[in-house]
Amino acid sequence: MQRSRLAGDETARITALLYLVVPASALITLHTDSVIFPALCAGVVWMVVVAAARDRVWWAIAAGVLLYVSAFFTFALLAALPLALLSAMTVVGGSAGGRPAVRREAVLISGIALGFGVSFVLFAVAFHYDFFARFSDARNFNAAWKGWDGGISQTLYFALLNSLEYALWVGMPIIWLAAGHVRRAILRVERGDYHGLTLTAIGCAAVLIYLACFGQNKAETARLWLFITPWVCACAAAELQARFGSNRSALAVVVALQWLTVVLTKANQDFW
Repeated sequence: MQRSRLAGDETARITALLYLVVPASALITLHTDSVIFPALCAGVVWMVVVAAARDRVWWAIAAGVLLYVSAFFTFALLAALPLALLSAMTVVGGSAGGRPAVRREAVLISGIALGFGVSFVLFAVAFHYDFFARFSDARNFNAAWKGWDGGISQTLYFALLNSLEYALWVGMPIIWLAAGHVRRAILRVERGDYHGLTLTAIGCAAVLIYLACFGQNKAETARLWLFITPWVCACAAAELQARFGSNRSALAVVVALQWLTVVLTKANQDFW
């Protein structure tokens, strides 16, 4: 079903290729960070998009369940929700059938909330798992471990430092292309054009800004933010196609530069 997709096969192939030459995923063997977390994030987005495109509340409920399971692994994956909802708006706005978009969005959000709520209750009853207490404990533990005081100067300093570190671990060629697509997406929205990865790119940027400013993190973005990296690669792939079309030379240059980044990072890293 083509209308339930955000991008075509070529964009998907380029995205996968770019992800393979991201230094963070190529050099750091962390199965949860590099495989499970990105897969969970992508799964939530996919289910929500399919639910929106097919107008099937069961898909939305399943997405809510998967979102809760994802948060059980790491609370950072709650960031998949705004990315998913923004992505779904693309197909909701352009879907056929004559049903008001507002109604479909309401059903979508209600289904996600129901799936999340049922999971919340089941985990509380079966395992005595207190979601909010665990969330608070996790943030408090992280703040104590990182020495996070929450001041404005510290927040701004590490927002900049973490963003720079993440850009270097993803690779500047991909980051520049992804940033270019975010800019293109903003210009498209101003014109009322929401097709493709436009809203997804804006959602990806919003998640990264939130992580930078409110993630209470000091470095380690190579693994802690890796779950959003496939979407950064998708934005870069879309920008490559928007600028160069089917020109394989441009793709080859980007892949070569990314691989050079991997080699230089491997040769000069000093944390193992």
